[in-house]
Amino acid sequence: MLTLGLGVAAAAWAPARLAEGATGAIAGALVGGLTFAALAALPAVAPGGPLWLEALARYPALVAMPLGWLAARALPAAADAGEPVVG
Repeated sequence: MLTLGLGVAAAAWAPARLAEGATGAIAGALVGGLTFAALAALPAVAPGGPLWLEALARYPALVAMPLGWLAARALPAAADAGEPVVG
């Protein structure tokens, strides 16, 4: 239980801390947390799945953290109100 708790905390918290803006932080936390929950619940929902899927379900943080980080980095930070947006 401790390992699952630390895994979900890392999968949701780390992408939020690495994001550049509030929108990216929310998206990273949601994607990381939901991916972790889906992979952790996979053996109970669909027993007897493929071997590679069981390996991912055993360590869901290894998939959830990078996906959360990608979601957090994909959304740009909001521009300051006083500066024009160039790009």
